[in-house]
Amino acid sequence: ALGYKKGKNFQYEYQSAQGNPALAVQIAQKFVSEDADVIVAIGTTAAQAAATAAKETKTPIVFSSVTDPVGAKLVSNLKAPEGHVTG
Repeated sequence: ALGYKKGKNFQYEYQSAQGNPALAVQIAQKFVSEDADVIVAIGTTAAQAAATAAKETKTPIVFSSVTDPVGAKLVSNLKAPEGHVTG
């Protein structure tokens, strides 16, 4: 409806760390180094890795499937996430 066409003006890449924190960091760093427009992280480990990797660049991070984003130190306020991390 918004005109996005996969492969023409929109692309995505899916990577899975399969629960491996070290691999999650490598994947997040790869996305940041490729200057991704946004990183969507599923799960706490992936979200923490992405937020850390993108800290200096301010690449937007959108997380999902994170039980306690405040406890995971992704955001300090659920109602008004600050910075470049939200979910």
